[in-house]
Amino acid sequence: MDERTKKVVIWLIDKFVDFVIITAGVALGIIIAAGFIAKHMIAAVP
Repeated sequence: MDERTKKVVIWLIDKFVDFVIITAGVALGIIIAAGFIAKHMIAAVP
C-alpha cells in the first residue's frame, strides 16, 4: 500500500469515526429527551 492510499484510508476511517460519534451523541440526546418528555407527560396525567 503506497503512502497516498494509506492517507486516504486513514482519512476515511477518521470521517467514519466522527460520523459514528456524532450519530451516537444525537441518538443519545433524543433518547434522553424522549424519556424526559414521557416522564413529564405521565406526571401531568392525573
